[in-house]
Amino acid sequence: MLKKKVLVYDGKSTKSLLVERRMIGLKVGEFIFTRRVGVTHKKKVINKKGKKK
Repeated sequence: MLKKKVLVYDGKSTKSLLVERRMIGLKVGEFIFTRRVGVTHKKKVINKKGKKK
């Protein structure tokens, strides 16, 4: 199974994974990311009348 591509279902979609030497002995699902990367939002700066920034 070394250097072979396998398809892994992550609960939503199927993703291909290339099996490497460091993966042997571990669960295949550990190498599939299921979480989305969060987007950081900047705070809006509200300027009030009469005050300078």
